[in-house]
Amino acid sequence: MGLLTHCPLGWINFPRKSRVSFKYKSTALRELLVYLQAQNIEKVLFVRFPHQRKFENPEAIDKIGSIISEYGYDILNLNDKSKELGIDVPADYSDAEHLNINGMEKMTEYLGKYIINKYDVSSEKSTGDIVKWNKCVKKTKEMINSVREDMKSGTCRLYYEASIYWEPKIQK
Repeated sequence: MGLLTHCPLGWINFPRKSRVSFKYKSTALRELLVYLQAQNIEKVLFVRFPHQRKFENPEAIDKIGSIISEYGYDILNLNDKSKELGIDVPADYSDAEHLNINGMEKMTEYLGKYIINKYDVSSEKSTGDIVKWNKCVKKTKEMINSVREDMKSGTCRLYYEASIYWEPKIQK
């Protein structure tokens, strides 16, 4: 997952990966689900995030959801829920498939509330965990501010999970 700030010259199109059959994907999904069960991991939430582009095969999401449910896990399909989430199409997207920082904040708020309301989320943390968490929050806020500055200035960078550790490269 990554975040691409909008480029004033247009969108950056990354080459599509080769298509993999649904049979192969569903086998890999089943292997993951068996592994989770073998590890006694009871609570897993699979999420299909909203997309601006219409999904080519919407039935596939239903099939994936059925497989996940078969193993006792939850799926939250938000594929066509942009308006319900308060996401402004197209302003809150960086491209057809990815939310920009504004859309990501709305999505994070919704998902956080969903998880808290649906699951028993404990807030008991050790002092060490709290220190680590606060350090992560600080770095994340710094990155969010950097993304916002790039959006204001029209600078196009590709941000992703590790961007909190080093400077993302400017895209040309």
